[in-house]
Amino acid sequence: VISEKFKTHLNIDDVFGNQLEFINGKATGHVILPIVNAERKATLLEMLAQREGISLSQTLAVGDGANDWLMLKKSGLGVAFHPKPYLRERSSTVIDYGNLESILHLPTLRLCSGYK
Repeated sequence: VISEKFKTHLNIDDVFGNQLEFINGKATGHVILPIVNAERKATLLEMLAQREGISLSQTLAVGDGANDWLMLKKSGLGVAFHPKPYLRERSSTVIDYGNLESILHLPTLRLCSGYK
């Protein structure tokens, strides 16, 4: 529900997230299927790349925890953003300071440094 508001407000093409079940206007504590777990995140990345006609090497994925690792590993540029220890240990691109705008500069920095 909240992600849909961001989608509309920011004119984002797609948003994916777990949805809480509400009955009579009250949250039940249950999540509506499908649950967006590690495997689902990786599958969604693949689906979006295929839909857009690009290879996975042309994708960028951002995450902060263990359930983001599979998605980041499959993407062309996987960014661990203020990550938890599990993801920090496995990621080659980590942002510890700043906000999400930092990501806008990463492809340029990687290109200039010769990183592939």
